[in-house]
Amino acid sequence: MIKALYTRVELQKLATSSYKYSGTHVLSIRSVPRLVDSLYFLKLSFVYTTLHLFEVYTWNIKYNFKI
Repeated sequence: MIKALYTRVELQKLATSSYKYSGTHVLSIRSVPRLVDSLYFLKLSFVYTTLHLFEVYTWNIKYNFKI
């Protein structure tokens, strides 16, 4: 199981800040490089885990073992 690098609240703090401009709430992005690196890491972890599980599944079918 992949452990989340950040909680939802931490991601919100990293990703956005809010301010008012002419009475309208505006969201701005900050810490983009760190956030993008984290998202790439999660994507790579997901792909690696998926490929590993597929390999185990096909190996079990090939050798007639139960999962």
